[in-house]
Amino acid sequence: MPGPTPLPVVIWYDGACPLCRAVRAGLARRDRTGALCFVDFRDPAQGPLPLSPAAHEAALVVREPGGAVTTGFAAVRAVLARLPRWRRLAPLLGSFPLDRLGSAAYRLAARHRRLLVPGGCECAAHSRGAGS
Repeated sequence: MPGPTPLPVVIWYDGACPLCRAVRAGLARRDRTGALCFVDFRDPAQGPLPLSPAAHEAALVVREPGGAVTTGFAAVRAVLARLPRWRRLAPLLGSFPLDRLGSAAYRLAARHRRLLVPGGCECAAHSRGAGS
C-alpha cells in the first residue's frame, strides 16, 4: 500500500509577468506527480501572502511542505528538488560555489527580467523597475 501523498510545494508567481507565466507553464509541464501548486500572488482571492507584496515582486516565493518559506535561488532549488528529472541537481546547486553563483545569477536575472521577455514587458511591476 503506497504511503500518503506528499504535500506540494506552493509557488507564488507574478501572474502579471509574461516571463513568470512562461516559467510557471514550463514547470507545470514537468510536474508529472502533482508536487507543485501555483498561486498568482496578485490574485486577491488566493488569501494572505506569506511575505509582503514587495517581497513577492522582488523574488520567487515558495513554501515547502514542512512550512519553510524560501525566496530567490533557494526557492528555485526547492522547486527543482520536487521534479523527478531535476531533483538530483538541487543539492548540487546548494553547494559552494554553485550556491553563490546561482544566487548572484538569480538576482541579476530578477532585476532585469523585463529584458528577458521577447519584445519587452510593460507590466506594472517591470515598469517600476521591480524584479522577480
